[in-house]
Amino acid sequence: MADGLKYFGKKSEVYLSKAMQLLPADGVGEIYDCCFGSGNFTRHISNEICGIRRIGYEIDRSLFALHSILKDGRLDEIVGKMNSVEIDKNYFKACAELVRQYNKGSVEYDEVEVAFAELVLIYFSVNSGRCQWRNLDSFQKHKFESLEWNDARVQLQEMARKFYTRLPLDLADLNRAWQKVEIINDDFRGHFDELFADDGKFLFIDPPYLLDKRGRKREGKAIKAGYDFDWELKNHEELVQNIIRYHHAGRLRARVMLCSNFAIDDESKLIGVETDTYTRLIREADFRMVVVQQRFTSKIIRNTGEHKKRKVEVVYINYKDIVGNWDNFCFYDRL
Repeated sequence: MADGLKYFGKKSEVYLSKAMQLLPADGVGEIYDCCFGSGNFTRHISNEICGIRRIGYEIDRSLFALHSILKDGRLDEIVGKMNSVEIDKNYFKACAELVRQYNKGSVEYDEVEVAFAELVLIYFSVNSGRCQWRNLDSFQKHKFESLEWNDARVQLQEMARKFYTRLPLDLADLNRAWQKVEIINDDFRGHFDELFADDGKFLFIDPPYLLDKRGRKREGKAIKAGYDFDWELKNHEELVQNIIRYHHAGRLRARVMLCSNFAIDDESKLIGVETDTYTRLIREADFRMVVVQQRFTSKIIRNTGEHKKRKVEVVYINYKDIVGNWDNFCFYDRL
């Protein structure tokens, strides 16, 4: 399988291989990827399960435009743009402004222009965050002194090489993957009645994590980047409260998988689990919290005396019958 889009917040291959084992064992007729993003979860689903309707909700207009172009098979237009422009910092800034205005709805652009601008932002920004041009100076500015100057240059050359040589192959792979996926430019939170009501629906919900749960930090502060439609604490609280409300009313019939993470201490104990918003789902809605993957927050150690921080990726699910084996997972039914 090709790499897919290198999108901010994209789940790793290791994560997804474990998540596939946590899918409901039977009875699912429709799978909803509620915060579509790169669509990486749905892309893996398409190779695991056949004959099931797959739907993605994506609120970001520019990202939706990119997926629409890929789904329609207009790859030659994207490649044509790729071969006709010289991508530098000024071009990157112009793409950022185009995407910003398009997402605000203040200006309409040709869909191919929007899709290509989105690709430039994803592939030529720091950590695929779509907001800052990634050049040699960015490594020094963010104090990644552990990256030697030549190593940084090699990384940038490899990034550009992949954009011009590997990316067309990845886009062709996505064109095939999206043929049987319905992608909707809307916020799934406006469709709770429809989504929650049917036990034949499976909902994968991977919203933007809270800032303090994101991996990259600058001078001890989380970097707010990557999403034009970000989530604040109140958005997470409202989602949890709605799930609990529908559960108590007997109207949460859909199978739900909701993503989050926790930092862990030196003894591998979860930090902050008692007060976390999502753990209300365990206490008040009969959800199970499952550890999917342990990882480090960053691949780069900064020369500031700060060490890599360990985290565990978890999901909350409201069903027990899975395609995999529970012996392969650590999980919590109570805290």
